[in-house]
Amino acid sequence: MKLLYSPRSDWFLDPKIAFFNHGSFGATPKKILNLQRYFQEEMEQEPVQFMLWRFTELLQQSILCLAEFINADPQDLVLVGNATEGVNTVLRSLSLRPGDEILAFDHIYGACKNAAEFVCLQSGAVFRTINTPIPFEGEDQCLELVLSAISERTRLFVLDAISSPVGVIFPIKKIVKHLEDKGIMVLVDGAHSLGQVPIDIEKIGASFFVSNAHKWLCAPKGTAFLHVSKRHQNWIKPLAISHGYSRDSSLFSRFQLEFGWTGTRDCSAWFTLPALLSFFDDLGGWRAVQKSNAHRALCLRKEIEEIFEVEPLAPDFMFSHMGSVVVPKRIGTHKEYIVPEGEHLDSLWMEFFERYGIEVVVSHFKNKRIMRFSMHIHVREEDERRLIRACRDLSDRSVA
Repeated sequence: MKLLYSPRSDWFLDPKIAFFNHGSFGATPKKILNLQRYFQEEMEQEPVQFMLWRFTELLQQSILCLAEFINADPQDLVLVGNATEGVNTVLRSLSLRPGDEILAFDHIYGACKNAAEFVCLQSGAVFRTINTPIPFEGEDQCLELVLSAISERTRLFVLDAISSPVGVIFPIKKIVKHLEDKGIMVLVDGAHSLGQVPIDIEKIGASFFVSNAHKWLCAPKGTAFLHVSKRHQNWIKPLAISHGYSRDSSLFSRFQLEFGWTGTRDCSAWFTLPALLSFFDDLGGWRAVQKSNAHRALCLRKEIEEIFEVEPLAPDFMFSHMGSVVVPKRIGTHKEYIVPEGEHLDSLWMEFFERYGIEVVVSHFKNKRIMRFSMHIHVREEDERRLIRACRDLSDRSVA
């Protein structure tokens, strides 16, 4: 397999840092940020003409290109600021009754868990998570857990496409089919999906699907999409009701109009999508990048597992660009390394950064310390070697 790399000079990332945390907030190539700046300057030159004419043209181009990339009907697709906004949009549009139930795996992203608990508290519904084992045995185990947890009260399942805590890929097609066939709506939280794994909206068949473009697709911050099946579009409403609620257009559906204009804001990040979707064509396109990233992540994860002398958290096929490894208890932490208040990070995260110049997640999940690294095209071979040396150093320190 040909391994692909993008020169670090094409990114604003600090060259002194081995950046293995693309999964948290992403990173954007300089050329794309320059394009965003071009749109911002175009808007500022003549704000009125831009907002009333150019905005509509650029928005339509972005939606059409994205729809083709994920095999979706463009009329079912809207752009939002982030995946959490998309999840909130669906949850806040639900008409829940006392006794109704929302289900999710216990891997659900913290912000989405808060949103689900909030809407249930307001309505008298129940939010419940399914306890998952670590390590995973495979996809059938995930499906069995879901089928054993649902009931006649289950209205919605919030399904992570890729676990944020550990980077494991859930079998969303299997789960979605079983639940939607039973009349249970599925909201796929694919925050980590777009750009990391191929997405085929039509084949997945979920009622709702959200994903960020500013993570693995490398878009500027504040770029995400919400896909809503036609059968639900009449009751899904944006968090802010504005002019789109009463306008007509030959270019957009009523559903899209309501989301397309929710008030004045800078949407220049959205307009970079057409350029981003063809950005790596000279390297073979996004699929080639995905295969290279996944292979590099697999090799690096296995080496770290060997250094730490731990078992894999899941079968290899359940990982892609992110690799997660249990940090053994024998590796202690130093008190001088502190973490931001309220974050579920281990102080080893800060030690990696301050002592080794490595940005990598070390967090607490299900009574384990998990190191989660992200592999993208900007990660250099020297970065991989630095992370391996650091892991060996920590492991040797614990033995000594």
